[in-house]
Amino acid sequence: MNASDNAALKAEQAETQDDPVSALKGFQWIEVFGGYTWYLLLASLPVISAFLRLIGAGDVPYLGPLVFHFVVMLTAMAGSYTASTGDHLKLDLGLDSRKEKWAAALRLSRDLVGSFIIVQFFLGSLEMLFVAFLDERIIGIPIQVFVAFIPLGFFGILFHWLRLRARGMLVLAHAAVLILGLFTSFPSLLSILFEVSPSVPDLFFSIDQLWYGILPPLIPVLIIVIIAHVPLGLPLFAVLGGIGMLLFLRTGSGPGIILYEGYAVLDNSAISSIALFTLTGYLLSESKASERFIEVFTSMFGWIPGGMVIAAVLVSAVFTTFTGASGVTILALGGLLYSVLHGSGRYGEKFTIGLLTSSGSIGLLFPPSLAIILYGSVAGVNIRDLFLAGVVPGLILVLGISLFGIYRSIRSHNEVIPLKASRVFAAVKDAFWELLIPVVTLVLYFSGISSLLETSAIALIYTLVVELFIKKDFTIRSLGRVSLKSMRIVGGVLMILMLAKGLSAFIVDAGIPQRLAEFVQTGISSKIVFLLLLNLALLVTGTLMDIYSAIFVVVPLVLPLGEAFGINPLHLGIIFLANLELGFRTPPVGLNLFLSSYRFRKPLTQVYASIVPFLILQVLLVLIITFVPQFSLWLVGAA
Repeated sequence: MNASDNAALKAEQAETQDDPVSALKGFQWIEVFGGYTWYLLLASLPVISAFLRLIGAGDVPYLGPLVFHFVVMLTAMAGSYTASTGDHLKLDLGLDSRKEKWAAALRLSRDLVGSFIIVQFFLGSLEMLFVAFLDERIIGIPIQVFVAFIPLGFFGILFHWLRLRARGMLVLAHAAVLILGLFTSFPSLLSILFEVSPSVPDLFFSIDQLWYGILPPLIPVLIIVIIAHVPLGLPLFAVLGGIGMLLFLRTGSGPGIILYEGYAVLDNSAISSIALFTLTGYLLSESKASERFIEVFTSMFGWIPGGMVIAAVLVSAVFTTFTGASGVTILALGGLLYSVLHGSGRYGEKFTIGLLTSSGSIGLLFPPSLAIILYGSVAGVNIRDLFLAGVVPGLILVLGISLFGIYRSIRSHNEVIPLKASRVFAAVKDAFWELLIPVVTLVLYFSGISSLLETSAIALIYTLVVELFIKKDFTIRSLGRVSLKSMRIVGGVLMILMLAKGLSAFIVDAGIPQRLAEFVQTGISSKIVFLLLLNLALLVTGTLMDIYSAIFVVVPLVLPLGEAFGINPLHLGIIFLANLELGFRTPPVGLNLFLSSYRFRKPLTQVYASIVPFLILQVLLVLIITFVPQFSLWLVGAA
């Protein structure tokens, strides 16, 4: 992709982000219409089921299988739409903005590697469709009808990948790579032929023998090539899925096994709730709820030195908890909170940027955090208990930053805002219906009235009613814009979950976690030393990987180690998430640092300098959480 092509891509993405509904083109209409449909069904069926159960009429028939396959279809369509806007999660070091010839060459290399991987995902999804689901039905409908959306989604991803990159003479280069990808995934092609054809020509068996003679020795080289393209902006779903696919190819299994593992991992009500909580969070962040929350917390705590810092931290925690993405909090609320803090004249620019960057992911330990939901699903830990385990450590992090804000405010002799009951009452009254959202969510779930999936659906519909009809922050058209924004996050996250599961499955099947545990035990006998090294390893992981990828890839490795050293599984989960949360803002490549630099239009070096005191404080707080397990286990009653 040359500089002009890259500029065209950026212009197209900007148009889509400014008015995403009116900018929809061609295949995007299929993706978006499908995404809206599955969103609607995914939200409505659990609520209907909860209502029927409440009045004693039983559950919706086939609710579990239907919801599962709605999530499958939503993942496929959202993943395809996310590809159309170029928003799949990746490590972005600014390569696309460079105009030098070397940058163009690196972009071309990355784009060709992407084509090589994605075409194999498409072929693997076809193998799964034709081979794995022959006679199964749901309410009389063949499962293949639902599963067909997976190859449709990967076709869309491949189509958009090529549409945005294969231009001019580059079409020939991409065509050659696609042919190479088809040869690499030949086991899947052969499986499809066995299913659809009564006889397979001898030529294909000759190609199969050639495949076994050529490809397996090249697998390590291909894996290194994929890893080398991570800093160049290769999407993480392609990285994780591509590595897992190649590892299975070395055993003679085609890409279909990766797609089947990914399909199976979506069969989890906790995974289903991720999409619904994400849209709930986006409705809150895109409405004026953030302004109302800030007014509530400022009126309550403004009389305390550092009260505005407390308000900013609490608002950030609430929004990160529901969106599940620290980046959303920084991008959506950063400007508003910056103007509140720095614009007041009480806090300097350096302190404000450091505070907002460090607070962007502070809500990940509070229910109904999507990170906790996913960790519990992967680790096999009770999600309700894990929610409880995260409350006190989360409060410790919030309290630590708040006390630091109070200290800085006292030292700077900042003026405080007088406490006025009338202002507090007016602020609470204005935000009353939105303040009930976390209350309703927690009461419904922890009381056992509704399941996690039902709770997420009720929270979404409740928020929709509040913002659309009571507060009237949205129109039907603007609601479509918000839904598309959330669909990009859902598509990016669920596609990573789907394809990372294959790599996770290979790691487990190969017995790597057990061998790693044995190796570590032979070299480390002290639990304290192990915990220190674990914190360091997870901190580094958090700087290099997004939290969703890390959970799928790293958790299977960490669980046997925790068991070997006698660490409670709930406490281990909190240690894991707290360190990844810290890694997001650790220089030089923590994700929140890049987002903060972009949002506040400051050089990365300036963001690095602003984050240092907060980083030191939070490292100490994470160590306290690590070495005092009672904080994590007290509410659970397992201390």
